[in-house]
Amino acid sequence: MRPRLIHARSGAGIAEAGVKGVHLTPGGNLDRSGSPLVGANGEINANTKTELLERIAGLVELVGQGEVVQTTVEADAQYQQDCDRIVTAAMEDRTHEAGGGMYVMGETLGDAVWETTGRLGFTSKFLLRHDVPRGQEGRIRVRQKNVVSWIITRESYIPRSIVRQNWVYPEVVTIATYTTIDDTERAMAPVELMDEKYTEMLEATMVREDNLVRWLATQAAPVFNDVFTFAELTPAIYSAMQIQIQRWGLSAPHCLIAIDLWNDIRTNSDFLSVYEPVSKLTLIEEGRLGKIYDTEIYTDGLRYESLQVLEEGEMFFFAEPQGLGGYCEYMPLQTKPADLHHVGIGAEGWYSHMSRGYSVTNSRGVVWGFRSS
Repeated sequence: MRPRLIHARSGAGIAEAGVKGVHLTPGGNLDRSGSPLVGANGEINANTKTELLERIAGLVELVGQGEVVQTTVEADAQYQQDCDRIVTAAMEDRTHEAGGGMYVMGETLGDAVWETTGRLGFTSKFLLRHDVPRGQEGRIRVRQKNVVSWIITRESYIPRSIVRQNWVYPEVVTIATYTTIDDTERAMAPVELMDEKYTEMLEATMVREDNLVRWLATQAAPVFNDVFTFAELTPAIYSAMQIQIQRWGLSAPHCLIAIDLWNDIRTNSDFLSVYEPVSKLTLIEEGRLGKIYDTEIYTDGLRYESLQVLEEGEMFFFAEPQGLGGYCEYMPLQTKPADLHHVGIGAEGWYSHMSRGYSVTNSRGVVWGFRSS
């Protein structure tokens, strides 16, 4: 599965649904006339950089209005048949044994959530992955000594430490949740049930992890770098934030913005002159909006509202993962059936858990800014 933007009413992809090319009129209203928004080659239909920027802005507006939504659920007949088969087997299965219906449905949901977390989550985008062999202690290489490092030891506590050695050793953090089907939900259509449980599991895993990464960044950013506040995002502010990282001899390849800042970018002619657009719909669906001054811009604003993490007007710059920090992969997402009827709760479902260790090993590699109210 991969993230897809679909037409909310029909459930079809943007191209298949025939969503028209979207422009913003001088008055700021949407104009859906003209050619289809996306061509058969998966490229957004636009003849100029200005037009492409406008169409991306229009697409963002459609997402904000709920007319276009993001999903990883396929709309084809085969997917519906698979859902019917998986959900029917799960509803008839009362044993919860390996290979049984509830077990298979949980594995299917878990695999989809794990893949989406890898595609959309902040962790895999901005931090360096370190696989930890069984029985060994996870550690992350420190590229610059005498830096301030932040490590999550549990979800509510992130200690600061001055690092003078070559390695930091992040503690294991387990993100765990129950995703349940109560007795009243059994009557739902299989596709709707799969979609709802997938979203609930994603909220409980990827969103929680993204909040941890965001919190790490907000703690690390003020140590060596300035925190920026602004009434409007301008190229001067954007460049000044970028330079905060570059002055330490680091590159700044990644910028993460709340989606409302996109309006500041698209309406500023100085941004337009240096903007390198992304035209492939698949990249936009993964949160990429293009480049400015060689820095890739990402957003979580194309997700469902419940899956968004950034505050309005918030943005971050990140150094390359080798110069910023990493995460230790102790255990990927595991999903097992769970029955809560024995504790007086009329529900059954799955217990999901994953274990990682997180660290921003170099506080010089992150800059934080936000729109002042």
